[in-house]
Amino acid sequence: MWSAHAAPSKSSRVARMEIPIASIHCHPIVPSGILRASIAEHGILQPLVLAEGGDGYVVLEGRQRFHVAREFGMATVPSVCVELPADARRELARWNPELSIPGKNENMRVESILEEARRRGLITTEDLPRLRDLNELSVVAALKEIWRQRQPENPSRSA
Repeated sequence: MWSAHAAPSKSSRVARMEIPIASIHCHPIVPSGILRASIAEHGILQPLVLAEGGDGYVVLEGRQRFHVAREFGMATVPSVCVELPADARRELARWNPELSIPGKNENMRVESILEEARRRGLITTEDLPRLRDLNELSVVAALKEIWRQRQPENPSRSA
């Protein structure tokens, strides 16, 4: 879902255009009858907010409008396309898995490993940026090293 904390920043680019409905991905939802009647009478008045994702676009805002347009057989829908910075894309990918780049499942596993390590107190949020770009095996090795370094000295081992 589109939210204020993940709204496009000044570094984001926004473009308004008509997007072919076939290139848009969206979670299923049942639109209201009132919205159907309104779109039938007036068309789509408020554009959808989309982000590029995978092989097309992902609906960030306007899921019901999208499903009504598809139901009515519209070829295109008025849209505002937002180019998201990497951190906003990662944040929104939690609720919109379509934003994840196909073939990057390893990155999702890395994110999962890092999130678990952060929750358990092994790493801090300051550690995350430098670990995110590593592959899975490198992340595991780095976490082992961090854990080893943060263990208190055991006097019985040093003898």
